[in-house]
Amino acid sequence: MKEHYLQLFTYENWANQRIISLLKESQDEDALKIFQHILLARQVWFNRVTNQNHPFIFEGKSLAKCVESHQKNQTDWMDFLETADFETIISYQSLEGGAFSDKLPNILTHVVNHSTYHRGQITNALKGKIKLLSTDFIFFLRES
Repeated sequence: MKEHYLQLFTYENWANQRIISLLKESQDEDALKIFQHILLARQVWFNRVTNQNHPFIFEGKSLAKCVESHQKNQTDWMDFLETADFETIISYQSLEGGAFSDKLPNILTHVVNHSTYHRGQITNALKGKIKLLSTDFIFFLRES
């Protein structure tokens, strides 16, 4: 199971790097805001699975700050996955205050799917403005 999630988070990094290159080229503020949302959600979920209950302040207002935030968050996730117990049940509070518990693999799958959904929004926002890059998992596998 560990290898599966390491591969998914490696894919996630690959796809986000492609989005970063599109954001650098396009300078599109709306697309950047969606990417910021991806990064914020990844950090919120990381804090939950590692039981870090401190309030999170997102400092990635510029693309350069987003790149820094993404790199740190990716490293944190990969380090976490190396030693994670995939049988763990994670108890957390939603942003609305609801109490929930989910198995770690379900949360990890959610994190990747959430990012994929929003990367699709970014590519849709940039359609017709610049030449787009595919962020599909199968393309990642072909390049690996």
